[in-house]
Amino acid sequence: MADSSTKHLFCPRCGYDLSGLESSRCPECGADFDRLALERERTQPSITIAGAIGRTLWVPAVSMGVGLLFGRLIDTQDDSGAQVAFTVCGFLALGLAAAAIYNSRRLARAFAISRGNRLGIQPFGEQNRSFLLLSGLGLFCCQGILSAAGFFGGCACVVLSNLRLEAH
Repeated sequence: MADSSTKHLFCPRCGYDLSGLESSRCPECGADFDRLALERERTQPSITIAGAIGRTLWVPAVSMGVGLLFGRLIDTQDDSGAQVAFTVCGFLALGLAAAAIYNSRRLARAFAISRGNRLGIQPFGEQNRSFLLLSGLGLFCCQGILSAAGFFGGCACVVLSNLRLEAH
């Protein structure tokens, strides 16, 4: 493993190699950076496991809320409630899918930059390309599975609670 003084530092925004720069502004994207914080990140990554879990689970949590809303609307006695439910939840599902894609990409980039700074490799270069792709794909699949489970779980909660109320 290379000595920490010979490792490269990379821009937290674009991944540009900042080695040898005297200024604290990336010449590639113009982002300001803190050299000491980037040095510290080698031993303490800026993205923690708890932070990644929190960022991953917000989409499924919202999906569960959408499922509860969908279940309430679909369980109404008239057809207009069902039509509204399908329309509203369809748009919300598209929005959540877009959010999951954006969030997965953002998290994968943060992981790649953190990993690149720790290992002294280019975050978006050849050495990290498969890591970036697989982590983004894995996070998206994880969010998709958890979101679907949350949505259908929310619907089931409403329908089952209404069935239980009707039985009494």
